[in-house]
Amino acid sequence: MYYEQSAYENRAFNRDPREQQSQANRANGPMYPRKKSYGVWLLLALLLGLLLVGGGLFSARNFSQQQSVADRIFAVTGHSQLTVSNGSGIVYVHAGATDHIIVHSTKIVSGFGVSLDDIHTDYVQNGNILNISSHEDNNFVLAGTREVNFDITVPTTTDLTLHTGSGQVHIADINGQTSGSTGSGDIEASNISGQTSVSTGSGDIEASNISGQATFSTGSG
Repeated sequence: MYYEQSAYENRAFNRDPREQQSQANRANGPMYPRKKSYGVWLLLALLLGLLLVGGGLFSARNFSQQQSVADRIFAVTGHSQLTVSNGSGIVYVHAGATDHIIVHSTKIVSGFGVSLDDIHTDYVQNGNILNISSHEDNNFVLAGTREVNFDITVPTTTDLTLHTGSGQVHIADINGQTSGSTGSGDIEASNISGQTSVSTGSGDIEASNISGQATFSTGSG
């Protein structure tokens, strides 16, 4: 009697699960290495760089600085005239001196990318007429403010023309024609004799003891 030899060959079965997984992966197709994503690392590096630059600006230029400028004294005789044009800051004019106009100014800056050296004040005198103006350098400011505050003592008989783009205007104890305006800020006028005109684009007006023709106007306040 003849027996046919079975085609099945008894092979050893590998029961190692790691080998089984490897065989399953080969059966499912070739495996390719995963691509690394560099976008997150680039973003983190950029943020770190910005923090370092910001820290440098902060350490080089403090967040808030102010500087009192030495007083300027201008001799006048008789009836004087004063004109002040300030970009931003307080303008306070009051009587006290008899034959001089005394100007005390304070520069103030705050924020990043600003410097006290960015602010300039100009004085032009022609006899009894004194013109004062402030301006700022047109350099790049990341985030900040710059302003000049004026405290000015004048003879009682002085005509005033005062303006500030953003800030308060205070006038006291003046005998003369008075004009005061601000784009944004409050105005306070007291003890004034003579024609008076004050206006503010956005702010309040407080007037007391005004003698003579007076005009007050406010856009919002």
